[in-house]
Formats: sequence, structure tokens, C-alpha cells
Amino acid sequence: GKWEFVANKYQASYHFESATSGKALPAGITALTPSDSATYENGESVSTKQPSQTTYTDSVNDGIWTFKGYDADNVVVNKADIAFLGKWEFKVNPTNAETYTPQVTEETIKVGQTPDLTDNVTNLPSLPAGTRVVDITPAGQIDTTKPGTYTGKVRVDYPDGSSTEVPVPVTVLPAPVTETYKVTYHFESATADNNLPAEVLSLLPQSGTYTTSSSAAIAFVPEAPMPLEVAVANGTWTFLGYQEVEEGANLTFIGKWTFEAKQAPSPQPEPAPQPQPQPQPEPAPQPQPQPQ
Repeated sequence: GKWEFVANKYQASYHFESATSGKALPAGITALTPSDSATYENGESVSTKQPSQTTYTDSVNDGIWTFKGYDADNVVVNKADIAFLGKWEFKVNPTNAETYTPQVTEETIKVGQTPDLTDNVTNLPSLPAGTRVVDITPAGQIDTTKPGTYTGKVRVDYPDGSSTEVPVPVTVLPAPVTETYKVTYHFESATADNNLPAEVLSLLPQSGTYTTSSSAAIAFVPEAPMPLEVAVANGTWTFLGYQEVEEGANLTFIGKWTFEAKQAPSPQPEPAPQPQPQPQPEPAPQPQPQPQ
């Protein structure tokens, strides 16, 4: 009699599991599980089949699943079916706070001023639209009554709900020392033997005060009279400018005026006398003859 040998047939199956604790595989990944309809004999080598995609976007959990591989890439059949186990790892999408880094600049104020740290994030235009900056510096942490170096703090709130706290260096400078000085005006004639008329003296600016500080020198500009020329009956007065006289910190400005007399008209020559016509003598009457 004859005997025919038929080798036993074995199959390969696939199964996926989550490699991330607390996260179950979504149905979309389960649907990616490969299938193998082939049969294999004992001793035959079987290689794994890869899923049609190795990443999966999970909108429910806001993250990405990534296929990490099988427990074995190649297995030799040993009188039993083969089961391949594939693992997927989940990672939450990074938040705005994890993606972006706010950059800040130092805040500089003077004693008595209030710092505003909300505009010290220099790269705010490059952060996601809707990002807000909130000053969360604890009360009293910056002593604005005393010069020194301090540290404030802002919180950058992103539109996705995440946030980042950032320290901001703050420098408080001494307040400027201000002083008030007197400014006085005088007018003088620069033309000998000519006193200033009332028309010129009426243009004298009012005396007053000006304030300067140790941190910002102020160049005082005296007030010029208007007009700069004054016509009077006998001539014209013209303003030449100021001479500055310092008396300590007080200022006196002496305005000089020069006088130009009006020119007298040139004498006109007298006309030569014209001869007067002489009267002609009347003719003497002639005697008339008497009638006979």
C-alpha cells in the first residue's frame, strides 16, 4: 500500500496593543491590523507585515499614535500558529507653552513711576494670535520708592489654554533733582545819547521762571520781541539780540536796540526872480478942432 504525507498547515495572525499606560488604542488603529490568509509549514520562516500607515492622528485625545514595531520581525514555524504583537505609542500634541519661548526686555523706570511689564515681551508678534501678557509680580516686590535692581514676573497666556511664567528684570533709577530759576529781561539802547522810547519798552517780555534737572539739561531760549523793528517819528529802532548774564543759576537777558535817525530832506535851490513887466504910459489926448 502507499502512504501520502501531508504537512500540517499553520497560520500567522496579528494583534495591536497600546504601549502607553492609560491610553487605549482607538478603533482607527485597530482597523489598520494586517491580515494574512497564507498557510505555513513547520520550519518555514514568516516575516511580519507592516500596517498601511505607521502614524495615526487622534483628535479625541489631541495627540499622535506612532507604530513602534512587533515583538519579532521574523519567526520560524514550530508546529504551531504564529501570533505577531504590534505596539503603538501615544504622545499628546505639544502645547503652545511647550512650543514657544517668550523673550523679554528689561524695564527701566525712575523713582515714583509705576512699571508696566505687559509690553516687555519683545517677540509677542511671533507668538500665536490671541496671546495675552499678564503682570503677576507680587505686591511690594518692586520698591518704586528706592533706586535698585528688582525682578518682576509676567504670565504669558496662550490661546490653547497653556501658559508660561517669565521673570522680567526691573531697574529703578534715582528721581531727577529739579530746580526752578528766575529769568529776567531788560532792554538797553546800543546807540549813544538815544534813550529807548515807550514803543520799544512796551515789547519787553515778561520775566518768569524755568525748570531744569540734573538728568536733563535744558537750554533756555529767550523770548524775542516782536516786531524786531520799531518806527518812531525821528527814525527806526532795530533789535540786535540778547546778551546773557548769569547770576548764579538765575538768568538775565539784556536786549540791545540800535537807532537809525530819519534822514532830513535835502534843501532845494531857490528859483531865480523873473523880471516884472513895466506898465506902458497912456498916450496923451490930442486936442480936437472946434467947429466953425
